[in-house]
Amino acid sequence: MPSRGRCRAFTDALIGMRNQYTYSPTERYEHIYLNDNFYAWQCLDGVEKGLADVDRCHYVQVAEDLYFFVWREKIIPTLGVILIDLQQMRTDGKIMGYQGSDFGALSNFPVGASAKILNVTRHQE
Repeated sequence: MPSRGRCRAFTDALIGMRNQYTYSPTERYEHIYLNDNFYAWQCLDGVEKGLADVDRCHYVQVAEDLYFFVWREKIIPTLGVILIDLQQMRTDGKIMGYQGSDFGALSNFPVGASAKILNVTRHQE
């Protein structure tokens, strides 16, 4: 019988990291991982340019420099799940939710971006 992998755990390894994600030549976002439960984002370029928010999230370390990131947005109620690969400097995942303000229509689409670490801040305890 194959050996089972070890159970993955929540991590704080991303906390304090400020990353830029380029989804296409016209879509760029910045994420700042604030604490165990929240991250901040802003749209730098694209259809949401100028929008920003702080949303609930969770981080699980899957392997070295590979993180499973889950978040829930408030502006348009959605759930996002992505893998953040800091070795390959890219992401891959899905966003699921409602189509705009139409709560009768669902949206489910793939997302992926190139990643760039802008800086890391570590707060003293």
